[in-house]
Amino acid sequence: MVELIKKASEEIYEIAFSGKFIPERFNPLWFAENKLLGKKEASNAQILTVSEGIYCSFKTDFLEIYVEEDRLRVITKNLQSYDLVNDMAISIGKILADSLYDHLHINLRLHYSFSTEEKLKEVLNKLYSLQDWSEILESPQLLALRVNQLIEKDSYNYEKLISMFPCNRDDMPNTVHLYIISEFLKTNRDIPLYSVLEENESYLFSSIETANNLITKYL
Repeated sequence: MVELIKKASEEIYEIAFSGKFIPERFNPLWFAENKLLGKKEASNAQILTVSEGIYCSFKTDFLEIYVEEDRLRVITKNLQSYDLVNDMAISIGKILADSLYDHLHINLRLHYSFSTEEKLKEVLNKLYSLQDWSEILESPQLLALRVNQLIEKDSYNYEKLISMFPCNRDDMPNTVHLYIISEFLKTNRDIPLYSVLEENESYLFSSIETANNLITKYL
């Protein structure tokens, strides 16, 4: 497995489906009944939030599941467990094939914290030359960066969006988000959506390589 060259303050690997869901249906028992979790693992799962018709979330030792009316996400906060996310998402994709829309996300979300606000600003200002802006503003400060790339395949297209911006969480001061968000759109109606996942089971490695390039250059 490709690894990050700099340890993140927080790391998240996520696969997200869009579709029509009844959130409270997707509790640990449903996952056990569909053989996605063992009975013991399901009974030990920690329920995070349940709001009928709106939201349901729980976590196990390795995964977190978040379900809204129009979105279902499978998450790990340990990149070493990426294969568990892949396996769970592919299995969900097979079971819920009729409920899913033709697009999904494979995301890498990283947080990097710095000792002071000044250090954070230094990192942000590296992302783009401020020379041109200095001719317009007295003290320009870059707040965020967003760059995207569009790629076309035979059966699907995808957009990779890279963004870096400050984190507003109270528990993570002087922190920058490094997000690599990839949206896959299935263009071939003859293939199931989960086949896009199966073809991209190692896609995380590409995202980590992209992150490492950014870390080397800016962090």
